[in-house]
Amino acid sequence: MVVDASVFRALHKPNITRFLESKSISIQNKIEEYRLDNSSKGVLLELINKLLEHNFLIEEDVNTFLIDELNYGRAKNLYMEFITENDKLNCEQWIERINLLEAKGYMINDKVTSKYYLNNIHKYIDTGEKKLIYSEIEDNDDGDIQCIRLLLGEGITFKNNDKCNNCYSVEINFKLMIIAIRIINWGDQTIPKYAPDNKFKEIFFDIKDIFPIKSHAQLSFNQNLVYKLVDDLTGRVLKSTIEYVNNIIKDDVNKNVILWG
Repeated sequence: MVVDASVFRALHKPNITRFLESKSISIQNKIEEYRLDNSSKGVLLELINKLLEHNFLIEEDVNTFLIDELNYGRAKNLYMEFITENDKLNCEQWIERINLLEAKGYMINDKVTSKYYLNNIHKYIDTGEKKLIYSEIEDNDDGDIQCIRLLLGEGITFKNNDKCNNCYSVEINFKLMIIAIRIINWGDQTIPKYAPDNKFKEIFFDIKDIFPIKSHAQLSFNQNLVYKLVDDLTGRVLKSTIEYVNNIIKDDVNKNVILWG
């Protein structure tokens, strides 16, 4: 396993450091041991790949970190719609629907056949190509579907010609009755086509076209859902990021709830 630079660019560097420290890796000592250039912007990527090569990290742990980080790590624009209607499908039926993403241009290797699917999360996506990177279906003890999580990837090129995997995190949450999409805002590094305010409309359209869901973006909903949503989404990131969200985003949500009230 070798993590590509196009994946690394979408990661939040402090979270990489915390991940390595959580695995009892002495970062500076290993950088010196492997004779890496500590001044290089990609030194942490080189270090991760060296640690994988020498079995100081295992692929499963790196994959888990990448899933969490690409879904919930680096600050992203958040877009929500509230589910008004949805068909009660079983797990197998939802899996069939996930595979229909291919009709929307998202490549799926070997098809999705179970609740959990992972497709080369560490690899480069060619510019202009799209693929399903990850999917997970969460159900309860009665078999009722609680949540569907998707990580969609698209290969993009920055204005400076650097390549990057642009990841779109999609959560269809039937407990909160919301569809949430999170997209990194690269600012002026990319062309307008890849701006979050343009991409989210395309993704919402694709999701609602293949899944039996109706939703809207009106703000006539129970405000407590906002708190539950923040807790649910931020509960999946590393501790420091949780604290950041609680101190910044949750404070902003509270102000809006007061305003809406």
